[in-house]
Amino acid sequence: GFSRSNFVKERRCAEELRDKYEIGELLGTGATAHVYRAVNNRTGQPVAVKVICKRNVTNQQMLKNEIQIHKATDHPNVLRLMETFEDDCSHYLVTELCEGGDLWRHLVCSIDEFSSGQMSEHTAMQLIRQVVNSVMYLHSRGIAHRDLKPENFLFRSVPDKDAQGAGVIKLTDFGVSAYCRGRHRLTRTVGTQRFMAPEIIKNRPYDEKADIFSIGCILHMLLTGHPPKPKDDGSYAVSKIRLQFVSNQARDLVHKLMQENPVDRPSAEELTRLPQLQ
Repeated sequence: GFSRSNFVKERRCAEELRDKYEIGELLGTGATAHVYRAVNNRTGQPVAVKVICKRNVTNQQMLKNEIQIHKATDHPNVLRLMETFEDDCSHYLVTELCEGGDLWRHLVCSIDEFSSGQMSEHTAMQLIRQVVNSVMYLHSRGIAHRDLKPENFLFRSVPDKDAQGAGVIKLTDFGVSAYCRGRHRLTRTVGTQRFMAPEIIKNRPYDEKADIFSIGCILHMLLTGHPPKPKDDGSYAVSKIRLQFVSNQARDLVHKLMQENPVDRPSAEELTRLPQLQ
């Protein structure tokens, strides 16, 4: 229950945050949170601080679940959650700072009157390899992300148009992630339209293979500049017309990822061994 000592301890937590970090400019704002740039006073390391207002969160348990899952991750392609603070009004999540914007914005910005918005196949494959690595890591720890989409991958720094590499991307937002091990099946309908597996749309029990379908939708978008096309039953299918301009290898990979039956999709680990992703 609530007690004076609890209240004091909670207050101290937020004060500790302000002692440790110099909070700077507002970087972005969402439905329940604001994200600020900050600097560690002792080390000078720049970080991001996500401030989640408890009053705006409808499901406190889901938020606790998100923080718990995110805290348990440590991978070069997953946004690092360094520490958390809490007071009576807010949760404060201190993460590494990614300044390059998200993959969606990067795609949209590459659309101009001279291009159809897709990136080079080479760049798309470099990025999807990182997507697969982040998802393989989660699946190896028994975590299904359940909301893979371009907006949830952040560039560590602004991608250099002239550089050879595609830039480093980091997976974020564990708001609807869940543990899914062995034969356990999930049933909640979560995710984002256009990136959602057919089994979720059709309200069937599902597992981490739903994430694999979402990777296919992301790759479809990177290669063609367009998400997959909706079918009559509400699920999504490969756009054969749009994919006719990519290599056979890339087209084959999209088809593998977007198999209707989850059993026919490769696991994330199997994906890392495919020649297309070497």
